[in-house]
Amino acid sequence: MRVVLACTQCDRRNYTVTKNRVRHPERLVR
Repeated sequence: MRVVLACTQCDRRNYTVTKNRVRHPERLVR
């Protein structure tokens, strides 16, 4: 969840993060 908040500024990465959240929720921990 911290990565999503930090990516709030970059909408381009926000989309990628949303996809990774479902595919690699553990990777978001970084």
